[in-house]
Parts: sequence; structure tokens; C-alpha cells
Amino acid sequence: MNAVVLESISLHVADLEKSVAFYAKLPGAKLVIHHPGRFAKYRVGGAHIQLVALPVGQKGFHIEIDAADLHALHDELKAAGIEPEGPPTKQFFGRTQFRVLDPDGNVLEFDTLDAMHGSPA
Repeated sequence: MNAVVLESISLHVADLEKSVAFYAKLPGAKLVIHHPGRFAKYRVGGAHIQLVALPVGQKGFHIEIDAADLHALHDELKAAGIEPEGPPTKQFFGRTQFRVLDPDGNVLEFDTLDAMHGSPA
């Protein structure tokens, strides 16, 4: 079986700046990316909390999971009856990934482990 590592959880928030102020108060949380009004990323221990501004009324969350062999994991999930939204695809920001929706529509995004993203620290 393919090993996976939790990379981050993305929370969909209505007011990004209010959420940035809240998460800044968490002991050990370090703001590493901030695009005002759109996106922020905190390092918390070996993983990340990402804040994504979405229209009011949208719900759910987004979990990023790294895999050593993304193509093998894609095949394993399909064999287990979990249908990915598409094949592993290289994104404009350099990572290869594919997505799966859980029964409630939450996104599980599987990514490659690579130097660009770094290993959890």
C-alpha cells in the first residue's frame, strides 16, 4: 500500500482577515503566505492550515495529502472503489495532483512529495 502524509487542511472562510488574526494567536503558528482577501497559509508544527476566502454559504474543507507514488495511489483508490475526479495532472505551480470528493463533498487532494513543497518540519 502507498504511504501518505498529511500536508495541510484548507478551511473555507467568509472573512479571511478575521481568520488570519485568529490563527495568528495560536501558539507556534507561523504565517508563511498571505494574499489579503484571498488566501493565507500558516505552518503549525509539521503541517499547514490554509485559509481560503469563499463566498458565504459554501461549506466544507479541503485536505492535502502527500504521496510518494501518486500514480500508484490513484490506481489503489480506483481499485478500492473510490473514483478520483481525474488522473494525476501537473499544475501551473509545479505540483502533480488529483482530487477525490468524500461523501459530503469535502475535497481530498493528493499531491506528489517534492523539493518545492518540502518535507514537513
